[in-house]
Amino acid sequence: MNICFANRREGTLSLRVKTVVLAFSTIISLLMLSGCSSGSADTSAAAVEGKFPAVSGELGSAPQMEAGVGQPPSDLQVRVLHEGEGRKVTEKDQVLMDTLGNLWDGKTVMSTFRIGDSAQGYAMSEVIAGWKQGLIGKKLGSRVQLTVPPNLGFQGEAAKRIPANSTMVFVIDLVSAMDLSDVSALKQAKKIEKSFQKLPKGLKITGEPGTKPQVSIDANMPVPKAKQVIMLYQGKGENLEPDDFPGVHLTAATYENGKWSPVSSSWPSGKMVSTPSTVQVTPQFLGVPVGSRIVMLEPAEGERQGAKAHPARIAIYDIGAKQTSTRLG
Repeated sequence: MNICFANRREGTLSLRVKTVVLAFSTIISLLMLSGCSSGSADTSAAAVEGKFPAVSGELGSAPQMEAGVGQPPSDLQVRVLHEGEGRKVTEKDQVLMDTLGNLWDGKTVMSTFRIGDSAQGYAMSEVIAGWKQGLIGKKLGSRVQLTVPPNLGFQGEAAKRIPANSTMVFVIDLVSAMDLSDVSALKQAKKIEKSFQKLPKGLKITGEPGTKPQVSIDANMPVPKAKQVIMLYQGKGENLEPDDFPGVHLTAATYENGKWSPVSSSWPSGKMVSTPSTVQVTPQFLGVPVGSRIVMLEPAEGERQGAKAHPARIAIYDIGAKQTSTRLG
C-alpha cells in the first residue's frame, strides 16, 4: 500500500501506526517487537503488593524513581500510583503514554516526561508481555508502576543503554486511547448532498461511511491548483480539538508523471491509523466532528524549509476516532 500522510512540518510519513521517538527509537522498537513473540501472555494483571522502587512526584509532574533494593523480583509487579477516572484500556487500543523507564539499579534509560518531549502512542496488541499484563484493564488517567522481569520484557535482546536480560521498572501515565478497529462512529454520519456538487469535474466518490469509499478519477480531471476541504458526510461525534490526534482511514491518489496514480486505501488493513501530528499542526481537521468523511484536494508543493516536496493529490479521510495529547494532571 503506497499511501502517505503529507505534513508540512514533518515531511511525508507512511500510513501506519507510527511511534515517533528520536532518542529512544531502538528501545521503543524493542517494546513493540518483543510483544510480538510474547505468546498468550496478554491478560490483565491484578495490582499486587511487591518490590517497587520508591517513586515521588505528583500527577502532572515528571516522576522521580529511586533504585530498587536487593535482588529484583522474578515476577511481574504492578501497582497503581494514581487511579484515573477514564474507561479501561483494552488490547484493541492504541494508547498514548508518558513513560519513565529505569533499570533496577535506578539508571534512567528512557523518558518522555522531559520538556520538549511528547507522549508516545503504542498499539497494545504489539507491546511487550509485561505491558500487556500490567496495563490492559487499567483506567485511562492512571499512573501505573510496573516492575518487568526479563522474560516478560526485552528477554535476551539488548538495546542502547539496556543490557540483555535486564529487569525494567516503568512509571507510565495512561493519557488517552482509541480503538483503531472501531468504525461505528462513521456509520452514524449524515450525508451532505450539496457537498457532492463541489467535487471537481471528473471525480466521483461513492460508498457509505463505515465502508471503503469507491473512487473514480477521470484521466482528464484537472489537477488541484489550490487547497480545498469538502465535508461529504458530517459525523455526530465530538469535534476535533487542537491537541487531538485523529484516528482515520485514508483513501488517496496522487498526480505524478502527468497522470493520476491508482487509488490506495487503508481500509483493507482493518485498522485506522493515527495521524502523525495533532490537529494543531493540521488545522484542516479543526472542529470536524468524529464520524465525518472529508475530501482534501491538495496542489503540488515544492520542497521548502521544514517540508518535503509532494505531488498534487486527492485524499479522503474517514475520521473514526480521536485521542487527546493533553498530559495528565
